[in-house]
Amino acid sequence: FRYRLAGTQICEIYRKEMTGSDALNGWDKFEHGLLNKALSATAIALQPSVVRMRLQTDRQHVIGLEMVSLPVESRYSSRIEVMGGMFAFTDSNNLDYSSIVHKELVSNRMIWTEHATTEQMTNIGKSTMSAPFRVIQGGRL
Repeated sequence: FRYRLAGTQICEIYRKEMTGSDALNGWDKFEHGLLNKALSATAIALQPSVVRMRLQTDRQHVIGLEMVSLPVESRYSSRIEVMGGMFAFTDSNNLDYSSIVHKELVSNRMIWTEHATTEQMTNIGKSTMSAPFRVIQGGRL
């Protein structure tokens, strides 16, 4: 799983450009496996997930984050992709540090949704009504 596009705030938290990098890089083997299973379940079983984590900086600051992962069907290929958002509980802009040195998984939860029937699954992507994905400018600076 790679960051296809990492926003300004994510790059600010990590203090480096994250676009294109492996989203599971830097996790220990056990937590890497759990996160891989959660993101895979989002893509394969179409189950959203919420992950909470703590990041420790080189100056011993602790930054709490929550990551939400959602399955999204590509408009052009019918491929399922994982769209996510990371939300920090701490404003990292006010912290003086250079890098993240440790990551800790706090919780990993699936958001179980209603299962689709076989007929509904067969008709995914056949809908004539499709709204284009629209980016809304703005956000927190």
